[in-house]
Amino acid sequence: MLITHSQAHLVSTAHHTVNTNELLEVSSALPFCPPSLYRPPPIRKGEDTNPVDFLPPLSKALEQLTVGALFARPRLAYTNRTILHMFDDATMLDRMNPETREANSVFMETMWNFSADVSKRRFDRKGLSQGMPFVWRALDPKVAPYSVST
Repeated sequence: MLITHSQAHLVSTAHHTVNTNELLEVSSALPFCPPSLYRPPPIRKGEDTNPVDFLPPLSKALEQLTVGALFARPRLAYTNRTILHMFDDATMLDRMNPETREANSVFMETMWNFSADVSKRRFDRKGLSQGMPFVWRALDPKVAPYSVST
C-alpha cells in the first residue's frame, strides 16, 4: 500500500497535536490555524495586507474553539507516560543487559536536555520564535505522550 505524504502527516504529526491539546493551546489562536482563513490567500504580493480580512466571524471562531475542546485529552505532561520515559520500565530494564540499561539512561538524559531547550523557547524582539510567529513546543519529550508519538 502506498502511503502519501498527507496520510503520513495525518497519522503522525496531526494526530500528535490533537492528542496533546495543541489545538487549544496554540493552533486555535487566530489567525494561526488553517480553518481561520475564511477567504483565499492573496495571489499577488502586497494585495489584501490586513489579516483581519481573512478571519472568520466571531460565531465561527467560537465553533472552531468548541471543536478543539471536544478533542482535548487529559494532560500527561511531566508524568511517566511521556516520551522521556518511553523505555523507562523497571521490570523490563531489570531483564536487560547493562548496555541496554545505559542506553536508556543516555536516551533519558538526551530527552531531558532537549525538553529543557524546548521550554526555553520565547519570542524575540521581532515577535518570532525560531523564525515563526508562535512558540513551537508540541514535541517536548516531557509533555508528548509516547503512546501517540511512536
